[in-house]
Amino acid sequence: MKSVNMYIDKAVERYTGQCVYPIAQHLINMMNKLYNNIFFKELLSNQMQLDQFLKCQEPFFWAVKKWGHAMEDCVYLETNADICQVYRLNWQDECGNGNDQSHVSTFMQYLKLIGLKSSSICAKPKSIIKFEQYLDLTVNKPTSDRLHVFGTIEFIYIYISHIIHNYVSNQINTQLEIHYSIHSFLDIDHSLNFLNQIKQIDWDIIDQTFNIFLELYTELYKSSLLQYNYLCI
Repeated sequence: MKSVNMYIDKAVERYTGQCVYPIAQHLINMMNKLYNNIFFKELLSNQMQLDQFLKCQEPFFWAVKKWGHAMEDCVYLETNADICQVYRLNWQDECGNGNDQSHVSTFMQYLKLIGLKSSSICAKPKSIIKFEQYLDLTVNKPTSDRLHVFGTIEFIYIYISHIIHNYVSNQINTQLEIHYSIHSFLDIDHSLNFLNQIKQIDWDIIDQTFNIFLELYTELYKSSLLQYNYLCI
């Protein structure tokens, strides 16, 4: 992921907030936990079957949808004009900036690309519900807490997007995957815009958010493994 780090380093230079660089470096150093996570380890080595991968990704549709709602809520809750603008721009990107390419829409296209046959999405698993509850709690916390959580999640998603985009491209030999391709670059500024507004770093919130997000993927992986093994019997 050296190329990802290079893009981030160049992007960080454009931001003046005193907390951007130390948080970015801290999160980069934590990415070994991501690479060693069982789900991402299998993607990086191209060992996961595409059918099982779909079982991991389909329920994540609900997390994508919830993220847009969380951004919208923050637009109306935030009283600081500069920070409100950060939420607004993020929300506009989530909505597709006025066209029909909202992130919910591109994620649905992506699911169909990797093999989803149904027009409806599976029920929410407990892991997704837990993540949604974490976002709900975050939305109602002080501004600084929200900036930490959203900035951290967007930062992690830079790396996740690169990993998933490369895996899908290798599996189905196509460049038609646009959802994660877009996010792998868009989320650099999404993350740094949040981190740029932080005045005092709370490392505990950053580490907790990182671990909660990683746990979400671990639980989705475990669930998909059970479903995939059942289908293969």
